[in-house]
Amino acid sequence: MTSVVLVVLLVTSMLAIGANLTTESFVELTQRPASLAIAVVANVVAVPAVAAIAVSVIDFPAPVALGILVSAAASGGSSGPLLVRHAGGSLALAVSLQAMLALLALAAVPLWMLVLSSESSFDLDRAAALVAGLLVAQVVPFAVGMTLRRRNPETADRVHVVAGRIADLLLLGIILWFAVTTLSHIADLPAATLPVIVMIVVVTLAAYGLPQLQGSSERAAVSMITAVRNLTLALLVVSLSKSPDLAVTTVLTYGFVMYVGALLALAPMRRARVG
Repeated sequence: MTSVVLVVLLVTSMLAIGANLTTESFVELTQRPASLAIAVVANVVAVPAVAAIAVSVIDFPAPVALGILVSAAASGGSSGPLLVRHAGGSLALAVSLQAMLALLALAAVPLWMLVLSSESSFDLDRAAALVAGLLVAQVVPFAVGMTLRRRNPETADRVHVVAGRIADLLLLGIILWFAVTTLSHIADLPAATLPVIVMIVVVTLAAYGLPQLQGSSERAAVSMITAVRNLTLALLVVSLSKSPDLAVTTVLTYGFVMYVGALLALAPMRRARVG
């Protein structure tokens, strides 16, 4: 059920974003490839590396270590562009980066899982099908939205508002569901789990300060896209592991902390954008 809601959230948020963008936005983005490159390295290498170091230093049970590492390695979360929109960030950069990271995560997750020799199970075929489906759910509504913007701006404005409100409600529901599910099981996790997850989330949001980014708009986009990990992929991977229950609880805990951290960062990012 959670995966279904996440997919619907992806479709509505991409429709709302596409209805508010023009092709000129992407033409401008091609002139600044450094922004994409530095963000990709941060997501695929730096963030998982922090998680890998943490789980190697602290003696976590294998399922908890797996949940932390997979959550950190699974970049390209579907609700990232939606939060970028609320943060006043560059939507063109957000959409391009999120699509790229969703593909790269398919290779990054199993590679980083090699760090945990006791957890080698990974169904590549199912994961590939999932990522392909998520990309279709992203590209189609986004293309529909951009087509509406080009052919009928007034209709695009209405679609942008309605789809945006639906996406906002779904995002709120997901966050509340994470809260209810997590709080009832968080006592099952080792005491160090929550501090480590908080540290990783702070590191992802710190992508705001990466070099080569130009202005608060790009910084907000990269920070939010980096903060929002692909929880659908993470949940799939850990559900196929040797001890799925504790690993799933860890991913849900990561998701709750992730969304709380991202929401808390929205206001200062918007102020920086206005200033």
